[in-house]
Amino acid sequence: MTAALLALVLAAAAETPVPETPVAAALRAEVARAMDSLQLEGIEKPYYISAVVTEETGLSAEAVAGCAVPVRAGRDRSLEVTVRVGSYSLDQSGFESGASRRGAGKVAANFPLDDEPMVMRRAVWLAIDRAYKQAGTVYAAKRAFLDSRGSGASLKYADFAKEDVAQARLASVPPPLDRARAEALARRLSKALGGDDAVRGRVRVLGLTQRRTFVDSEGASVDTASSWVGVEAAAWAEAADGMPVRDVYGRYVTDLDALPPAETLERAMVELSLSVREAALAEELDEPYLGPVLFEGPAAAEAVFLLLADNVSEPRQPLFGAGDQGPSSEWASRQGGRVLDRSLSLIDDPSLKLRNGVPIISSYDFDLEGVAAKPVSLVEKGILKDYVRTRRPRKGATNSNGHARSLGGSAPQLGAVAMPSTLVLSAGEGASSPEAVRARFLEEIKARDLPFGLIVRKLDDDSIEQLGATDALDQIEGQMDNSRPSALTPPVEVWKLLRDGQEERVRGVRWGAVRALALRDVLAVTPPTAPESIVNFVLVSDLDYTRDGALNANAVPVSAVAPGMLLLEEAEMQPLRGPFARLPLLGPRPEAP
Repeated sequence: MTAALLALVLAAAAETPVPETPVAAALRAEVARAMDSLQLEGIEKPYYISAVVTEETGLSAEAVAGCAVPVRAGRDRSLEVTVRVGSYSLDQSGFESGASRRGAGKVAANFPLDDEPMVMRRAVWLAIDRAYKQAGTVYAAKRAFLDSRGSGASLKYADFAKEDVAQARLASVPPPLDRARAEALARRLSKALGGDDAVRGRVRVLGLTQRRTFVDSEGASVDTASSWVGVEAAAWAEAADGMPVRDVYGRYVTDLDALPPAETLERAMVELSLSVREAALAEELDEPYLGPVLFEGPAAAEAVFLLLADNVSEPRQPLFGAGDQGPSSEWASRQGGRVLDRSLSLIDDPSLKLRNGVPIISSYDFDLEGVAAKPVSLVEKGILKDYVRTRRPRKGATNSNGHARSLGGSAPQLGAVAMPSTLVLSAGEGASSPEAVRARFLEEIKARDLPFGLIVRKLDDDSIEQLGATDALDQIEGQMDNSRPSALTPPVEVWKLLRDGQEERVRGVRWGAVRALALRDVLAVTPPTAPESIVNFVLVSDLDYTRDGALNANAVPVSAVAPGMLLLEEAEMQPLRGPFARLPLLGPRPEAP
């Protein structure tokens, strides 16, 4: 084939339209039928209907000391429809009073696994019918509530924003995780992690391929797909006093081939085992600590995401017939005010796919409301400028910026929930070299006349929490969860920085009152030109399977980029108190002959 002919063939292929999928056709047909004919006496017709089908194929392969645990795998489809009654300026959303629920009009249901048109349309029809009846009832209650406040009563902002109509179809879907390769890798890594009487460990290789088909009555039709693969590992042991210690490893990428080489992962498993042995031999924190804390390495990005993710979403509160409730976000009503140190800026960038050679798993093109994803400048030089938003207007913003990322599960909210994708925290003027940050840390320790400061290099991961859980670990996690007024997960790698510059490992540390506003006072931070802290998370990656193998996953990939060293002026940390479970009465088992 000549080069000219090949060019013509490629050009023709590029211009060939991607056909509509049977799922999209079923959704479109039932949405159009409902918009044309659905109406009950005494209830207004719907002005907006959307339907989204999520298809997930997942696999989880676990192993202990080189021995495989039965592989869990499944495929599932789910449907969620939203019906709005009234108008864009006033509908049933955001109202809760007595039996009226602010999520009325949103219905989730199972969806057929096979592309049988009439079976699929029946599922959509029944879900829309149920959602419409809910929406009409709550809309009438909301109108009555507003009328009871007087003729001038109205909402400050519209209930739903108009957006550009999006059209996107997929030419292909990423393949699911290869079962044989996943199981072989889990066995290999768990053997490297080991499993003896001193340290136990468990490895999991898992992946999820997700395809979403969105259709609405405005004419939008968006077909998107994403996939991620993760290696998760946990290792745990007990110190001489019975205190459980543990460490975790999590690496998430876009596909299996994007993982580091197996030899690199094996070294990480060996290091994880050594870290737990070191922690078990370390001294415990014997008294409360209040002073400067340095987040370094993975802990920097982990802390940034955990402290800030819940505060960057839109703060508009629902309308309560029994009295309005106040905002829950630390950054609610703070737009235009200082929420971070003046040296720091924060963006959320859904378009970021690679950062300094590290794959970013949270990038996407369209959100769950069919709106194109847009980068958002959230904080500029410490000043809060914006939030991640959905199509629910709020003060200062009438439109979405494409961050409707979670269907919300059981949350009583109509429509999808706003979530960040890739938070990027960076330092501008005043950033220091790694050596200068450490010197500033020592200077502050001496100025406060402290015997040491604390360095946190890794936090526990909620998505890996149940991997290798034991009764003793559950007890300790429960104590930490019940006693910490912080969004941070327990620290698993903590060191003391002594006044002479030496470091000592320490165990038995939990968080005190550390919240997002702690980032208003930063003593020192490294610039973007220095090594950065980059982490991927999956919320929550522990895929749930029913007895018949069906997959039930609500996994949302997120990422965070932060300076490699972040020195807080002050944070509170508390010692972990016993009693702890007693060590085994018998000694180690004899070696096999």
